[in-house]
Amino acid sequence: MKVYRFYWLFILILFLMPIGYSHHVQLLPGADTVISGVVLNSNNNTSIQGALVQIVYNGTIVRQGNTNFTGGFAFAVPTGIYEIQVSKPGFQSNSTTVAVSAQQPGTGIIIYLTPYKSTSYTPIYFIFLGAIAIIVAIVVYIWYEKEKKKTKKEYKESKKSTKICPICKQPYVGSLKVHIKKEHR
Repeated sequence: MKVYRFYWLFILILFLMPIGYSHHVQLLPGADTVISGVVLNSNNNTSIQGALVQIVYNGTIVRQGNTNFTGGFAFAVPTGIYEIQVSKPGFQSNSTTVAVSAQQPGTGIIIYLTPYKSTSYTPIYFIFLGAIAIIVAIVVYIWYEKEKKKTKKEYKESKKSTKICPICKQPYVGSLKVHIKKEHR
């Protein structure tokens, strides 16, 4: 029975927990009007949750918060001309200017963010890259083995060239019998 009560308390806390901290109007001293709106994806008009919204007055950020789960934002501000700057990772930032007063609040503002071009790769791409890597590894291995054999052969040849003929005391290449037949007839 106690677990059952705890479960409902958890559900209650979950629903009361704010999704974003600007989904409600922030009541601040001197505020006599509201700036509110929604942030949408320019490609498909879906709302963008968690976008950073900054309210800028004369180059200074006076209010900021994140959009809620419906992409909405709302801020209480004094009368004036404000720039609304919106950003979110994966999207190009956007801004707009709005003049607000008690008689003309800035409501219903729609700001579109354009997603950066996706660089998502299909699994085929990674299979292709893996195949290329394997081919390169095989080619490098074959080249290495040839170089190793070549080096062994050159080493053997260099050892052969350092042999000295016991008769003429000159270095010779190859076998001593061949050298004697050619040089000492």
